[in-house]
Amino acid sequence: MSRSSAEPTPRQRSILDAALRRFAHYGFRRTSMEEIAREAELSRSALYQHFGSKEEILRALSAHLYAQALAAAEEGASAEGRLDERLYRVLDAKMGFFYELLRGSEHGVEILDENNRLCGDITARSAEAYVGILARVIADGQRRGEFSPQKSGLEPDDTAEFFVRCAEGLTGTPSNSPSPARYRLRLRQLVEVLVTGFGGRRRPTRGRNASGARSAR
Repeated sequence: MSRSSAEPTPRQRSILDAALRRFAHYGFRRTSMEEIAREAELSRSALYQHFGSKEEILRALSAHLYAQALAAAEEGASAEGRLDERLYRVLDAKMGFFYELLRGSEHGVEILDENNRLCGDITARSAEAYVGILARVIADGQRRGEFSPQKSGLEPDDTAEFFVRCAEGLTGTPSNSPSPARYRLRLRQLVEVLVTGFGGRRRPTRGRNASGARSAR
């Protein structure tokens, strides 16, 4: 098993956390192995015992973060509750998580570009697994009669891809992107709109009176 796909040891996780902080504050290109070692409170020689380059560190970091996101998505998919809530949890586990991570750094675009350049295979495997998790929730919702995307000619995998593409479209542009809290609100709204649009039961609106106005609290 390669270092990028193996479960990191506690010391390696400490290094990955240190690298993430450096990448977020200074960007990938401006960060050196010496700076990562200093952030992790290690000597350069000790760092090289675990990782041979910062590119190798980025691959291990990418694999680790995707693994975290997929584990959270699995947890959300297995939770009890309404279909729209389960779908939201799965979407937030990866889409919301990475959005907040990248949005919190002025070097987010650079980090994403470097991840695509160096970690494309890791990203592709994660995306495939993620769509599979989302598709299982969708198929379960169909079996329970909670909504009917198949009436639009969409299989669970197609519907899952559709949800992901719509969620990606909510991020805006680098110069005009919502806050993480706003993005998560949009994710919730997106799920409710799509579930309703595919024939699902509309979630009762809270805090509104009969005229549709929001009640004072």
